[in-house]
Amino acid sequence: MNRLFLNIFFISFIITLFIAILTCISPIRWDMKSYVTAFPETDYKNLEYGKDVLFISADDGWQNNHIAAYGLDLITFPYGKNAWLLFKEGMVNDNRNAVFLIDKAGNFYRRTVFNSFKKTKKMPEKVKALVKYGIIIVPTQKTKDAFIQRWPLISTSKIIVLKGKKASFLEYPSLRINLNQMLRIFVLVLISSSIMACAWGITSNTALRCLRWFSFALGFPFLLVIHTIIVFCLGKITQAAINWAIAFELFISIALLWFLNKKFAISMESIKSKYSFMLLPIMAAGLIYIFFIVLKLDFDGDIYTHWLTMGRFHHMLSHHDPVILFERYGLQHEVVYPPAFAILIATLMWAGDMAKNESFQINYTTHLVIFLYRLFFAVLYLLFLFASCNLFVKIKQERDWLTGLLPIVLIMLLLPMFLGQPTSAEIYFVPMAGFSMLAFLASDELQNQIYSRIGLLLGVVLMFIKIEGILIFPFIIIPWYLTWKCSHQKWSIHEMAGDIIILFIGLIPFFVWKSDLYNFRIAEGISSLHFEFSNVTLERLISNIPLLIQLFENAIKIFLANNYWMIFFLILPIATLYNWLWKRKIYNLIIPFGIYIYLTGITSIYVFSTSPTLAHMNTSFSRILMIAVLSAIIYAMRTGMHLKKSVVPKK
Repeated sequence: MNRLFLNIFFISFIITLFIAILTCISPIRWDMKSYVTAFPETDYKNLEYGKDVLFISADDGWQNNHIAAYGLDLITFPYGKNAWLLFKEGMVNDNRNAVFLIDKAGNFYRRTVFNSFKKTKKMPEKVKALVKYGIIIVPTQKTKDAFIQRWPLISTSKIIVLKGKKASFLEYPSLRINLNQMLRIFVLVLISSSIMACAWGITSNTALRCLRWFSFALGFPFLLVIHTIIVFCLGKITQAAINWAIAFELFISIALLWFLNKKFAISMESIKSKYSFMLLPIMAAGLIYIFFIVLKLDFDGDIYTHWLTMGRFHHMLSHHDPVILFERYGLQHEVVYPPAFAILIATLMWAGDMAKNESFQINYTTHLVIFLYRLFFAVLYLLFLFASCNLFVKIKQERDWLTGLLPIVLIMLLLPMFLGQPTSAEIYFVPMAGFSMLAFLASDELQNQIYSRIGLLLGVVLMFIKIEGILIFPFIIIPWYLTWKCSHQKWSIHEMAGDIIILFIGLIPFFVWKSDLYNFRIAEGISSLHFEFSNVTLERLISNIPLLIQLFENAIKIFLANNYWMIFFLILPIATLYNWLWKRKIYNLIIPFGIYIYLTGITSIYVFSTSPTLAHMNTSFSRILMIAVLSAIIYAMRTGMHLKKSVVPKK
């Protein structure tokens, strides 16, 4: 039996067992459980929002009206039934995900965009039935009293007052995972461990030996990209796309381990003898970090309204189908958003063995999937921070780990998602972009083509994660690629051909998805899928100069509110000035130049918003700045690393 495979198999089993134990002892924030106490006759396991359960609140804005069932602020149920009732004076989501408002007089309004309401003739009978016969959750006694007074109809309903917005019920430890779920988790852990071990082993006995731990961490996002591409492509031909993708990945990972056994076995012995004293404190710090991220990380508004819905439908259909999503929700984000994040969510649902037609119900499976979701991002963040620290320390050829901790501190201070703050799909988008930049930096410093091609693949797939990737790839990622190319004059036909092949592979799912959207638009007779923005024209931009000035003023306010001014107006300009005055290399200015073009572009684009401009900007602008912030931090650290090299004489 292959010795390396046995080691990885054993490690994967221990990790899986550890996950199972955490699942059983982690507290369930399960407000639904309180129904059993209040109404023992209710079959709470079969309750569905929009059919049996409503949530009413008049105390806060709709973004803060959160019910913490399983730690979810809002559970999304089978077939898109996320019909939850939210009252800010009274709001309700109907079948097509549209929000309604009921005023004190009982008039009924339909929300269009950004809290603009249009009066309708009457409340649908189904909504009246839900209010009259459903179980109603209210956050406070004040809300209950207010709405019984304003809406006497609900006085006959079953009303539960939550003890708090979060964690109103904590269940005692119990067995919440079955053998099938453990086996699925084990397979995913085994694939991930194998690919990361291969990345470590391949670089252990080469010139890249100093970055073998960086390669180890980089193997994880590389696997995620490959998995996304395979699942999306297989979804075109089979309804078991995730099953086949995971089977293929398992075969490839085991084959690679078998092939690399001799080289890697030697490397593993060196780990035990050379790094055992370092691994223990690093592992301890990593576990503490994961523990707090898992406890803190929750969902925010976009996750409920867009991404969970897309993930559930992808899990159910095994492919992204804009036609079905359009029939269910109309022309909404679920239809036009790229599906990479949805594929990730569907994979986690597969790991939890969640029923395709009855996903996110009130049961232990939902608890497990949400736990895996939190654990996944905790591991992704930890690997990114570890890769950043390792890269800067090793490239400087020093054992000064404080040097590696500096970028981690900056990243955590300016990007609180790395401290567990939920930030829509950016929780996936930003670290993947960060890995791409780090790969280019490693390639630049070690003059190695492998890392640059991995960075190119990770970067181009960003366009398949979020629409903003269409701007981020050319203005944030490509400058890193060009800097590496210009720095080492890597322009030969052979090298460029390899880059083009990688670019083509990464663009396959993007172009297929765009083709599906185009065919859908033609079939449905829709003039444009970009319902949030109108057509971009120079004439409209020039005619809205006063609005453009107002947008830049608002952008500066957002910079100040999020402390982004420190990186964009202080750290980045200093780094740029140094590279211009001392380095005298024009290509070192490509990265900051791209960042400032990107900032100008994303600020100006709100001129074409179809919604109230400032409201739209305040909702999304700070999030789409995050990758620019991360790029500026890594660029500044790169400059600082070169600065120390240039001023400290060699011994």
